[in-house]
Amino acid sequence: MRALMAVTLGIAVLVGGGFLVLWATAAGYAGRVLHPARHEREERARLRRVGVTGTARVLRATGAGRSPVGDPMVDVELAVELSGRAPYEVRQRTAVPRRRLDRLHAGRALPVLVDPDDPERLVVVWSPGWR
Repeated sequence: MRALMAVTLGIAVLVGGGFLVLWATAAGYAGRVLHPARHEREERARLRRVGVTGTARVLRATGAGRSPVGDPMVDVELAVELSGRAPYEVRQRTAVPRRRLDRLHAGRALPVLVDPDDPERLVVVWSPGWR
């Protein structure tokens, strides 16, 4: 009887431990998928504080899959115009909110915030009052 109880307890511990490992793995994966990487959030926050306001005209936009949260990823070529600077072109891959995807067509002007020290780094301002 004791042997049967020990086996039953051992099986329960193995199943419970397996469930715990599975749960921890799933929770860790979900955390990475549902929340952007810290450096990405920090970069967007930094550009909201110090970014130079400008306009970027869409030259080309090509689908590039989905972001971890399901938003479309798009490779875009933009012609950037900043006050007091010569226009220039930049390419980047960015996640686009699904409800804003209609804004990405050739010729469309988008508001952007540009890194004052590295004009290749920019973020598109998808929502009014975002800054």
